Amino acid sequence: MSKTGPPMLNRRNAILGTAACLAAVQGCGPSDAPAPISEPLRTDIPLRIAMAATKIQSDAINRSWGSVSDQPLKITTTQTSRDSSAPIADLIAAAENSDVVVVPLNAVAELVANDAIAPMASDDMQELIDDLYPALRGGVVRFGNNAYALPLASTLPALLTTESTAPDSPIATWHDYDQWVGEQANQAAGEPTAPGWAAAMFLWRAAGSAQRWLFNRENFAPTIDEETYIDSLALMAKTVARYPQPRRTPDQVWSDLLDQKIAGGIGFPTRPPGNESEIRVAPLPGGTNPLNQNKPLFDPWLSVIAITTNCRQTDASRTFVQWITGGESSESARRQIAPFAPVRISDAHDLSDPYAQWLTQKLDTPVTLPTIQVMGAAEYYAALDDQVIRCLGGKSTPAESLAETAKSWRALTARIGIDPQLRTWRRIQGIEA
Repeated sequence: MSKTGPPMLNRRNAILGTAACLAAVQGCGPSDAPAPISEPLRTDIPLRIAMAATKIQSDAINRSWGSVSDQPLKITTTQTSRDSSAPIADLIAAAENSDVVVVPLNAVAELVANDAIAPMASDDMQELIDDLYPALRGGVVRFGNNAYALPLASTLPALLTTESTAPDSPIATWHDYDQWVGEQANQAAGEPTAPGWAAAMFLWRAAGSAQRWLFNRENFAPTIDEETYIDSLALMAKTVARYPQPRRTPDQVWSDLLDQKIAGGIGFPTRPPGNESEIRVAPLPGGTNPLNQNKPLFDPWLSVIAITTNCRQTDASRTFVQWITGGESSESARRQIAPFAPVRISDAHDLSDPYAQWLTQKLDTPVTLPTIQVMGAAEYYAALDDQVIRCLGGKSTPAESLAETAKSWRALTARIGIDPQLRTWRRIQGIEA
């Protein structure tokens, strides 16, 4: 396989080249005008990439990229985790010294507000965006009239069981799921409720019942303490109390399912299953609000990639973004980020995998629910995560936990300002404000 790298031109030669082309097309210039001086391809300047990722992931990207391009990479990993996120100032500083950044989705709004990442407005980037699954265009990429970041994964939770433990009848509601856990599964089940994951799992549960999603559209007042959310948290606490191990990460849920330690649960693949594993995949149970049924809700910690405003190698950065989101030989690197989670329609994935089949159908849904993606999003998320964990641990009632969450959210909004939060909340729903 031949290696290729993005062409590099300095600004002066780019202008000369454009002028010469226009003159030739319009017939307005001398026919013997000298051709612009071409520069040889530079492969001695590394593309600077800052990633909120592990060293294993960054090493996999380096290896896979090296098989298709001579362009060197200089990858700097930032220390960001779900239960102790890096201050946004650190991510802004990383963007200032990088060409490309990989950050959590919940950081995009503040990076845009601080002019740290640039809109992806070129024709080749628009072609890439058009190739994304509709749910990703609506629930991840959309930010007002612009696109600033593209997803590196498309992971969504599903109801997972084995062939031998699949429910006798479809699980339509969370009450059905609770009954299945208590009876057919003999309480051997699980869902992501470890620190950093509890809030996301609660939101996935609440999405199908909430009447007003997270914030009031007129004044940004939190709606998280309304009755539908309290009911969702109460049922979640009841079910989680049945589990033999109440605090699991998605990787633990998946591993325990493959090892047949549990009959099933809520989650997604975190590594390829063995050939002997027969996994069945079904949609999440539904709620009481038919308008929100089947609307995908993405994790606010989903990894996204953006080009910085301080980028010194725009063409190389675009080439890398096109590659890592589904280009040739990128699959092994992307599977380190999220197995079976394609982002582009043209991406060649093995759709014989049950989760991949279910996920691609889910991603074909254009209407999504917005995730927590506002100014200070990591702080809003942490406040909810802490209170959900308190409730699941029996330290507070569902009503008390969500009332305390709403109080914390109001304090954050008072500090940041209602107007910027309203503008951001509208922009992630495709409304330019």
